Amino acid sequence: MPQKLRWLIRSAVLLYLGYVYLKTGIHSTALAFLTLNSFLAYIPIECAFHVHPTRQRAWQFYPLAFLWSIFYPNTPYLLTDLFHLAKFNPYNSVTMLMRFDLHLWLAFFTLVSGVIGFAIIGTWSLEFMATAFQRRWCWRGAIAHSIIIVGLTLLTSIGVFVGRFIRLHTAYLFVSPGWVVSELITMWNLRMVTFVLLMTILQLIIWGAIMITKMALTTPSE
Repeated sequence: MPQKLRWLIRSAVLLYLGYVYLKTGIHSTALAFLTLNSFLAYIPIECAFHVHPTRQRAWQFYPLAFLWSIFYPNTPYLLTDLFHLAKFNPYNSVTMLMRFDLHLWLAFFTLVSGVIGFAIIGTWSLEFMATAFQRRWCWRGAIAHSIIIVGLTLLTSIGVFVGRFIRLHTAYLFVSPGWVVSELITMWNLRMVTFVLLMTILQLIIWGAIMITKMALTTPSE
């Protein structure tokens, strides 16, 4: 990714975080969580900016790849934050029609714009890191690339489950690793696996849509 585009993304994220903090951080609102969650979602994107598939030595590449892998679940995690919009009671209790309340739609804009933006840029980082792993491991072909993508999204979906339902933040890996391992061992059941599969499919749909769009834009029209 060109440096100018990286700085454009950094500037956009900084403006968004500043806007969200001024709107929700100072005043206690239903979206007060959004500043921290958005910042955590950006960390893996910044990590991907500093990765080079072939020029970096192993001691440079793998620490960055590790940081990306443990923080990346925070990016699709934002998708689950859309449920917080229910706190605004969007439907009129009498008519059951959606209320035309600008405060409601401003909250909708604030949350959804961040979710869409981070989903797109985060998916770029997923594709980029999958390509980086593929080149580093000398795996060739579209099948190998797809295997890496599916493997990463499966692990990411497990991370989303851990963050949403067990409430284990990434920082706990460094503070209480033993407790984290214990929770990870005991969390497996059919409902958990179903959630992981659904989140994996959702991520693959987003990734596939972006890849199809990219192919359509780069392929000359007949």
